[in-house]
Formats: sequence, structure tokens, C-alpha cells
Amino acid sequence: MPLRLAGFRIFSRLRGDDFFRSKAGPGAKLARLAALALIALAAACAALVGRYQIAINASASVVGEVMLLRLGERRQYEIGSMVAFAFDGSRWGFPADRPWAKRVAGVAGEPVRIEGGVVLVGGRTVAALHGPMMAKRRLSAASAGVIPAGHLFVTGEHERSFDSRYREFGLIPIDAVFAEVIAIM
Repeated sequence: MPLRLAGFRIFSRLRGDDFFRSKAGPGAKLARLAALALIALAAACAALVGRYQIAINASASVVGEVMLLRLGERRQYEIGSMVAFAFDGSRWGFPADRPWAKRVAGVAGEPVRIEGGVVLVGGRTVAALHGPMMAKRRLSAASAGVIPAGHLFVTGEHERSFDSRYREFGLIPIDAVFAEVIAIM
């Protein structure tokens, strides 16, 4: 039985050039091509299910609201890569059920120092401290030291981002990271 889409009959089986030999007008042929493109897109998406996910960014500290995530087990992250992780920001007024996205600014073994209101990780300047307020509480600077195994130092792109430069946010356990952010729109 043929499928109908927007009033146009779509062939239930395609053989050779039958698709283009029909006596239907150009509008019907275009509708058929659009339907085939949608079917192909749906098939491609089905093949990717389980590997990619679209999510909403929980904060304004990273530019963009919609993220494309590549899911999977990955235990080594590079400086500059963007990760999505679970973080309960509800006590700070953020939705508890949305993933967070931040850029990796430091990995295990790198030293963290605070000098003159600037945070340095591995000798690189990663952020300035702005002393923002969250939930009517002033945030305190992260502690100096070495990033322990199994943790990441992450920062947002916004200068007043709530991130690892503040003790209340802290380092992110690698076990909390569930995806690599491929794109933000």
C-alpha cells in the first residue's frame, strides 16, 4: 500500500526508474524526493542512536544553547577540549537534570596556582577571579595544589563562569564526564 505524505502518493516500492517515470507533476516528484531524503536521514539517525545526543546547555558560561554530544567511555582529555558532565547545580539555582559543558583547562598532575587574582594551571593563565555571587553567597577561590588523578579542571568561556576556579564548584571527577561536546549552536 502506498504511503501518502502531504497529499502526495509516495511509492511503497521503488524499482529502477519507476520513481521518475510516473506521470505525476514536478511537485509530486519533489515531494517524493523529499520523503526519500527524510527516510535516509531517519535511517542515518537511527544508526547513530546511542553514539550521539542533543542536549540543552544549563548555563550561559558557554556560548550557545544546544549541544551535540558524542557519548562514550573516554578517560583521557586534552587541554581545550569541551566536555559534558553531570553536576548538581540546583543549590546554586541551576536545573539539576541538564548536562553542563565546560572546556578542559587542566588535567591530572598539573599544578594550580592563584597569583594576583589570576588562576594558572600548568603555568598557563586560564581565568581571572571575579568573586561572583551565587545564591547570594560570595564564591571563594580554588585551592592551590596539584590536580589529582581522575579529575579535570574545567572553565567556561564567559569571564564570570561558575567553574573550577571556585572552590564551591571544584574539580570534575572524570567519572562524571559522559560525553565530548562536538558542537554548540
